[in-house]
Amino acid sequence: MKKITLIFLAIFVFVACSPEDKPSGNGGDDAPTVLTEMPFTKGVNISDWFLQTNESYLTKEKYTEKDFKDIVSLGFEAIRLPIGFHHFTGPAPAYDLSDNFFDVLDYAVDLAEKCGLYIILDNHTYFGADVFPPAYGEAQLIRVWEQVASHYKNRSDLVIYEVMNEPGGSYMKEHWYGMQTRFLETIRSIDKKHTVIVKGIGDSRAELQNIPVYEDKNLIYSFHFYTSHLFTHQKPSWDKSSPTHSLTSPVPFPYDAARMPEKPASFAGTDFEEYYDNYGTKYGTAAYLKECIDVAGNFGFERRVPVFCGEFGVLNNGFVESKDRANWHEACVNAFALNRIGWTVWDYNTDFSMFDGSPIFEQNLNVDLLNALGLTVPPSYAAGKAPELQIYDDVLAKYAKNTSYNGSASESNSYYRVNYEHKGGPYEGVNCIEWAIPPVGEGGSYCSLQFTFWPVADFTKQFESEYSLEFMIRCDKPVDKLYVRFEYYNSDRGTNHRAWRNVMPIGNNSAYGAFPSDGSWHKVSLPMKDFYIKGNNDQNPWVEEGEYEKYIKEHPDQTWDWKHINRIAFATEGNKSLKGVNIYIDDVRICESTK
Repeated sequence: MKKITLIFLAIFVFVACSPEDKPSGNGGDDAPTVLTEMPFTKGVNISDWFLQTNESYLTKEKYTEKDFKDIVSLGFEAIRLPIGFHHFTGPAPAYDLSDNFFDVLDYAVDLAEKCGLYIILDNHTYFGADVFPPAYGEAQLIRVWEQVASHYKNRSDLVIYEVMNEPGGSYMKEHWYGMQTRFLETIRSIDKKHTVIVKGIGDSRAELQNIPVYEDKNLIYSFHFYTSHLFTHQKPSWDKSSPTHSLTSPVPFPYDAARMPEKPASFAGTDFEEYYDNYGTKYGTAAYLKECIDVAGNFGFERRVPVFCGEFGVLNNGFVESKDRANWHEACVNAFALNRIGWTVWDYNTDFSMFDGSPIFEQNLNVDLLNALGLTVPPSYAAGKAPELQIYDDVLAKYAKNTSYNGSASESNSYYRVNYEHKGGPYEGVNCIEWAIPPVGEGGSYCSLQFTFWPVADFTKQFESEYSLEFMIRCDKPVDKLYVRFEYYNSDRGTNHRAWRNVMPIGNNSAYGAFPSDGSWHKVSLPMKDFYIKGNNDQNPWVEEGEYEKYIKEHPDQTWDWKHINRIAFATEGNKSLKGVNIYIDDVRICESTK
């Protein structure tokens, strides 16, 4: 009866907000906000942006407005942004956060507010092997929150503070709750408006009960959920000592006796032995997951406070079956919904990714996972139509990297002569690519402008849809021949003779991609079906232009395929006439031809 009563109570107290009902608070010294329900239902962590060890790695280009709009299109209402604040502070005692740091963080907050997303500024500092330093850690983080609260106190209610991620270690176990209270007092001395997320030791659901009863009514209470690691953390790449590396096949979810692997000897004497022995009756069942999540839900009902799962998920490393991974997530979100618990899944784009392979939106999204989380599957999946892929438009897509090679001269005269943020007359937007090919004396005659994909990209759907590689180009000096090519990734290069580059020449008089050198922008549209093999994987023997069909008849195992593409390149291929030429590229995409 008690549980039934609590569930009915939850229906009245924890009704989910619609977008127009987002809580509005008062800043400054006005009356503080009273929060009685979760302001959002579902969100996602973006962990590969602000979890850097050095500020020099922190750039705006990592995520764009399009990325945020993509996230909204899936049905997410919030992002949790883990931030390694301790890597960005200056020396004691000021522990200043730089103007550059706030410039990049403001950019993220601006994008979130523009797209209507809640953004959680998660103090993802000192956890795991990165042990909290008792001598100065609290003073450092007090200064962090003084600066962050001062900087964002007048921003919209979409901004939420999270005091610290997974506080742990021997010192924290003794001092955490007093420390959290002091962090909260620091924030509230400056900002009474914004919601703050508090938590128990290690973000454990069982520790929620030990959080002090605060007078502050604008708090969310958080826990994390990865039960059990036997399923959620199979063969983690960052922990080679994990006993799960001995598994010969994946553990399923829910339990399926016919598909369970044999228990590895490495499980003996570890927690994994308990997980394995009781997987069929306990850990591998949706009922057990709900029982665990109910602990957090009941805490929220009893205290009349909003409860939030800041992290949950299953490794997406190609080992666990996609359907099993989806089953676990679905069991969790069902239990969250029954308990009025909001959540942010871990993670958008890393080891627990929403994507399979390269994080190419929308092509490589894991549809099983989207459905399990109750998200929106892009229409292209239902239509069976290949997604169009934007590779460069003001910035490189996040699944592509600049690996250009501009001659064998010094670094300052080679790599950095390719400028992806050139502002001199882009085709559209604010940036284009400037490729300044070195003149005679500054490098070899081979140079290439390169977009590299990792993990590799599968363009089979685009090829079968008869799409084209399309881009805008301009230059004011003659370009007689420049090769555009797709390159195939092969880990056996040197021993496997598979064809590795599919090419097409372009230039002022090219039969394929002609454009004048008149200083104006011109569209080039290259049908993927018209690319042809030039060379092969170890260049022995070399396949010349026009010889590919004959060669493949004699070597059918060496044919080209579109499944493992790791690079698109514009290459001079030894053409000395291109030395000293400046070429500008913009709006690179794979799409239905618009020419």
